[in-house]
Amino acid sequence: IVAPSLGHFVVGLRHTFRNRDFRVVFATFCLMTVAASLGQAIQLIVVKYWLQMYDFFPVIALTFALSFAASFPFWLSLSRRIGKRRAMLSGLMLGVVTPLGWVIVQPGQRGAMSVFMAFAGMLTGAITLVMSSAIDVVDFDELETGERREGAYFGIWTLGLKVMSACGILLSGGLLQVVGYVPDRPQSVATMWWLVMMVGPLQSVVHLIGLLMFRRFRFEAADVARVQAALAARRLAQREALIDAST
Repeated sequence: IVAPSLGHFVVGLRHTFRNRDFRVVFATFCLMTVAASLGQAIQLIVVKYWLQMYDFFPVIALTFALSFAASFPFWLSLSRRIGKRRAMLSGLMLGVVTPLGWVIVQPGQRGAMSVFMAFAGMLTGAITLVMSSAIDVVDFDELETGERREGAYFGIWTLGLKVMSACGILLSGGLLQVVGYVPDRPQSVATMWWLVMMVGPLQSVVHLIGLLMFRRFRFEAADVARVQAALAARRLAQREALIDAST
């Protein structure tokens, strides 16, 4: 057992970021978080001033939330069938196309907007695969170091989520000023064009970058099974050693 100390913490933090696969998953997650925060800050403005559906927004939000929750079994099933890595890559590929719905849906098309939000919610459920992939990285780290350091990994994960969410909100505020958005007033054609571009094509570009980044993640289903089998064998050997030492 390693005695806790500041030096041990620093060494553990440094080793965490030396883990190549964790860096890939963490960077992808941070990128998706910034994009989501940016999109959420601008979507309501687009719904109100461009799509003219402000009174319909509660239905839009509910459709997205229900679809998001209902998508979990689908992504779980898909990850078991083809592996988490391939399932996540599939989600990111769909994420490159789906935000373009903000450009396709026209003002007043409530039915089309509902379908778009249902699909967007289902797609967003794929983010759970990123977090699940991070757990596999923790298992691999334990196999290499002999220590179970999920606290270090998920402490960094939580900090990254908060920082990137704040960055997305801050970025959206700056961009709104740049494109000339004025609250509670009719927006110019140029301003609305930029807002739609930010919530649509810009999100597609972000997902494309995330797709290219996540392709570097190495853990296929066979790798996960190999790591878990090796850990199970090690833990069994350790228990047997403890039993032998106590007798």
